Parts: sequence; structure tokens; C-alpha cells
Amino acid sequence: MYLTETRSFDVIKAQYRYKLKAYMGSFTSLILVQLLAMLFSIGGSSQMGGSSSTGISYDISVYSGNLVLAFTFMWIFITAITVTTKPYRYDDFAFISNRQTSNLSNILFLVTASFIGGASAVLSGYLLKVIMLFYYGSENIIQSYNSTPFDVIGGIVGASFYLILIGSLGYLVGMLTQLHSLFKWVLPALFLGFLFLGDRINGFEGVIEFINRVFVSEEMLLVFILKVILFSGCLFLVTMWMTNRMEVRK
Repeated sequence: MYLTETRSFDVIKAQYRYKLKAYMGSFTSLILVQLLAMLFSIGGSSQMGGSSSTGISYDISVYSGNLVLAFTFMWIFITAITVTTKPYRYDDFAFISNRQTSNLSNILFLVTASFIGGASAVLSGYLLKVIMLFYYGSENIIQSYNSTPFDVIGGIVGASFYLILIGSLGYLVGMLTQLHSLFKWVLPALFLGFLFLGDRINGFEGVIEFINRVFVSEEMLLVFILKVILFSGCLFLVTMWMTNRMEVRK
């Protein structure tokens, strides 16, 4: 039993290292996605105009990294689905492996990608503010608050665990579509239905309230991390259970 566990660990480690190198294109796409989001953010996320009683007009533009983070969320979801496709699964055939080691190496890759994406997304937001500071000048910039190193680290950790949560959902969705082609049509139809008819569906409103209450509204970072680990772990376990009998090259 000890030798078997050691070999499995070695296979997972070898697959994980291979995927970090082989899937380097996903990190290239991350850079492009975040640069595109920063380009869209240059115009300001919101603008307001008006005039005072003295006839002085003004324009206010608010700059933040929220759009960069949103684009990064989409990136990790698509990346999680991509690693479940046949070309990526066939890469595992180069190793003496099974579905369990393949899933675990994929999960390790997605967790690593989440931390890289979370760090780059948060730092991109600060980079955007620095660019605007040099462009407009410090006399025309009003900072909402001064960030401390702990704020930056907390933001990176929080964004990374949000990405892990979304990545686990994307991995489940990707495996469902690989198990049966019907899910390729059912899942997008359900998403579009909730998107356009969500305000008329009580169950959908309940899901949104649940997500907001459990994750978004959580103020304690440690509790939030534990919730994400528990929920994402359940999603990953469900995915592994569904694909346990699935051959690597199927």
C-alpha cells in the first residue's frame, strides 16, 4: 500500500509539473484578458457630471480594478472547462495514470492558476490607479483610501479563493459536458434562462441570495476561506465521483 501511494503521488506531481509547462498558453491568455480589461477601465467605471450654483462644471471618473477581476473570473471558468476537453485529457495518456490522478493534477493546476490570476488581478487594479495618477496628475486625483500591505495581501487572498470557487464550478460544468453531449445544450440554455428570466423565478432569486449571504457578504476573511474550501472541495469531489469510472482516453 505504501509503494502504491508513493507512485500515485509521483504521478500526480509529474502531471502537475507537466501541465504547468504545457498549459502556459492559459497564462498568456490571462495577461491578454487583463490588459484588455485595463484598457476598458481607462475610461472610468462610472462618470458623473453637473454644475454648482456658481456655474462651475465638473466631471468625475471612478477607476478601480473591478473590471479586471470580472474578466479574470471569466478566464478561470473557461480555463477550468478547457482542461476537461479531450485534447487536454489525452495528454494524461503519456503517464501511467488513472482518472483520480488526472483529476487531482487538474485541481492542483487550477488552484495554482487561481492564485496567479488573483494576484495579477489585484495588482493590475493598483497599476491602473498608478497610470491614472501619472496621466492626470496628483492634484486632480482623489484617493478613496490608502492601502496597506495587509490590504493588498488580503485582496489577493480573497480574489484567489473566489477564483478557486469559480474554477471548481467550471471544472464540474466541463466534466458534465464531457460525460454527455446533452449537457452542452442544457447548461447554456439554463444559464440564458436564468439570465433573462431570473427576476421572475423565485428559486433563482433564492440562489442569488444564498451566494450573497454565504460568500459575498462574509466580512471575516478566514471564515470566507473555510467556506470556499468546503464548497469547492464538495464540487471537486462530486466531479471526481462522476468521472471515477471514466477512462483517461475516453
